Amino acid sequence: MIHSFFHTKNRPHSLLTAGLAIFFFQLLFTACDTQGEEIGSIFPSYSQITPTVVYQADAANQYEVAFGDYSGDELQYVLDKDLTSQLKIWLVKDSVTKELQIDTLITLRRLAKISLIQLASGEPVKLFNQPDYPDSTSVQRTQLFYSTASLPDSVKVTLVAVDRYNFTVTAGNNFSKANPIDTVSAFTLKRNTLSPFIDLDLNCFMGGTKGYEAYFYYSVTNAATGAVVQALNKNVRLKVDQPSTATTDRFKAKYKFALMQWSYSGSYPFNTPSVLVGTSW
Repeated sequence: MIHSFFHTKNRPHSLLTAGLAIFFFQLLFTACDTQGEEIGSIFPSYSQITPTVVYQADAANQYEVAFGDYSGDELQYVLDKDLTSQLKIWLVKDSVTKELQIDTLITLRRLAKISLIQLASGEPVKLFNQPDYPDSTSVQRTQLFYSTASLPDSVKVTLVAVDRYNFTVTAGNNFSKANPIDTVSAFTLKRNTLSPFIDLDLNCFMGGTKGYEAYFYYSVTNAATGAVVQALNKNVRLKVDQPSTATTDRFKAKYKFALMQWSYSGSYPFNTPSVLVGTSW
């Protein structure tokens, strides 16, 4: 439940409660310097800031949020110039105790979003910045993470791309027969941390066999022991393509940026990841 966002000197701070670890406020970082972070306003003449909880590790946590002297009664207000003030976020521990977790200077500008993220239980929330977007609509810029306690503390992930037609028809979903099969990225990932940004290009095979796009699969090993946690499997992949069979959509990614979370499901320690934040093309 979200009660309000801003506060004034004689008004209570806003109180946020969450069920899931990214707060998606209606604001976007456009620049950052030593003076603070610049954020754009939503409307040409008005700014509306409505916090929306997207994901939070500690579901029961409550937070107070304040931005300058603006209160929850003033969620929509005339913005005729950039607005610079302090963004403060407290974790409310009980009726008298709270812990300041974020205290940073931001400049409110037009067309913007603020995101916060809490990846691990017990950790403070953090500002979450989306990257610059890719130039081509065939590309999804991606970040991944996992939080399952029963999995290794650190894993090695290898992402591969296959030609969809070759893999599913010619090779019969057999990775050893797939040609081409290219490594897109290989990285070590710790639990409750974000991966590096990865570009997944549906057109990485330049039109593909018979005009079909690339599919993206992954294998996971224990970073400490080298033991296989999950081998390449045709049933789990990173889904980048549009949910459509139309030929015109085969090379168009659904999102230009996606934050994705792996979870343990059934026989798959790293099941097909879910999209927590998806910025559509």
